[in-house]
Amino acid sequence: MNASAKERVVVIDALRVFASIQMVQGHTIDALLDPRFAQGRAYEVWSYLRGLTSVAFLFAAGLAFYLTTLADIDAHLSKPGAVRHRYTRALLLIGIGYALHLPRPFFIADILQCIGLSLLFLETLVVLCRRSWLVIVGALAASIGMLTLAPASSHWIPSGTFAFVTAYFTQRGGSIFPLTPWAAYLMLGVACGAFVLREANATSRQKTAVRLSVATAAAFLMASATKVLDRHDSPAMNVSFSLQKLALVVLLTAILAWSTVFVARLPRWLEALAGETLSIYVVHLLVLYGAGVGLTYLVGHVLMPFTAISAALTMCAISAAAGLGSWKLKQYRAQKKVDSVTGVR
Repeated sequence: MNASAKERVVVIDALRVFASIQMVQGHTIDALLDPRFAQGRAYEVWSYLRGLTSVAFLFAAGLAFYLTTLADIDAHLSKPGAVRHRYTRALLLIGIGYALHLPRPFFIADILQCIGLSLLFLETLVVLCRRSWLVIVGALAASIGMLTLAPASSHWIPSGTFAFVTAYFTQRGGSIFPLTPWAAYLMLGVACGAFVLREANATSRQKTAVRLSVATAAAFLMASATKVLDRHDSPAMNVSFSLQKLALVVLLTAILAWSTVFVARLPRWLEALAGETLSIYVVHLLVLYGAGVGLTYLVGHVLMPFTAISAALTMCAISAAAGLGSWKLKQYRAQKKVDSVTGVR
């Protein structure tokens, strides 16, 4: 979801840019680092923090959905084609997610499918309920369902006619980000947006930062309170662990909010990158994992730590250039469309 410059909220853009850097460097180091160095305390900390990247993207998507849709739901529903555009965008994400895993795509649910299906669900709630508070209640209910179902669904094995459906609820068929529990982060982002950005774009930087600090404390309290529910043999599937990761991401968002409290807007190129996370995602994955031609095939897991970090920085630069190029192309096409309507040559 892209917003125009005047509609952008600094903390959401900052979170997206930070998560994009984490995503690219994380994938690059993981794809090229010699396994001999994939151990030790430093690596474990890096690996854990890297695991928060997807949570950050999903949480940011939830915040953005509240801001662009629920903050003024009547305006959204009244805009010609707005609902159709949201459905088209969600289906596009799902389609790209499947395409990236060819030739065996239908048993793998990745981050794009998780976001796409979550947006389809939310937009359907918008169309049916037509009230922001009802959509928020629905998002909260869905998040509870995704979190509590995760321990049980993690044991499911995709098989038979509906294996592709089961793949959305378990990692046992190769899925990386099944809806349980990952969709919960996006849904909780929507609810958090309703609290943090209740005045939408008019919300002051100070209020945003203070409310995110309150939300951080609430998230850590929920993570602590739900430890009594921990029963799964894999800690990652427990509700408290999922809420702990969410709490850390909300904390990061609060830190970014306080750091940008006096920033009216980010530099234009950072705003552009924040709106081009999809192109950055696709480009760096193709460079790293493109079948037969990606770096993981041509180079492999052979790099020393310093060399792998250098490669990650280079990949960040390449991905940023691709994102800015995509943004420039969209700007050019938009201007050409305006010129064609106004008759400018």
